[in-house]
Amino acid sequence: MQMLLVYPNPWSAFDKDGVPCGVCPRDPEADAGGPGLFVGARVDKTRTKVLQDFAAQHGGGARGAKLAAHELRSPMQRTLYSYMGVASDADDLAELLAAKDPIEVPATKYYRDRLVEGSLVAADEATAKAARVPFTPPKDFFALKSTLLPETPGMVALPQSPDADGNVLEAPPAEAEPVDVASATVETGSPAVELATTIGAEPSLLAEPADAAAPEFSTTKPRNRKPSQESSS
Repeated sequence: MQMLLVYPNPWSAFDKDGVPCGVCPRDPEADAGGPGLFVGARVDKTRTKVLQDFAAQHGGGARGAKLAAHELRSPMQRTLYSYMGVASDADDLAELLAAKDPIEVPATKYYRDRLVEGSLVAADEATAKAARVPFTPPKDFFALKSTLLPETPGMVALPQSPDADGNVLEAPPAEAEPVDVASATVETGSPAVELATTIGAEPSLLAEPADAAAPEFSTTKPRNRKPSQESSS
């Protein structure tokens, strides 16, 4: 079977703290993949911290533990990864990762697609050619990617990558922009006046304009009449 030489690409994603967290799950069909199994990466269990205690939130004690056991949610946690033995937040992650020997994976469509999307990096020209992607030596690629750490204030936080059990944290909900409903007027006596008063704003365009023409219709029900017969003389 043809093989590909690859490296993981930690910089394909960042967590909400700006730490690289990109992972590539193993091929579930050709490479014995499954939840929590990644190419060249694993969850750093000694440094990953659970941030939510469901038992304490339910009042603690035996009752809290019993209720926590029935939680359908996964607790929020800060997940850190180790890439081929190098911590995801190491200052010299790029240099140490480039010095490692590449990983062999089957040349399946799944892995070729991962090279195209960027969660894996081609370690040689033959691998890049098989995936039809441009080849950049991993040392140069990692050196460039390591300079892309997000440091912009107010950056949008991305959800965490899957943890060891395959759970993914949800991104924080986006804040809805306020809607200005105070600049319009409606006809006096309209139900919209009461609605606008309830929400603390001026009446809005929730009713038809006062000069809107009413539709013309007739309330007279047509009757079925038989044609009259003239009396014979």
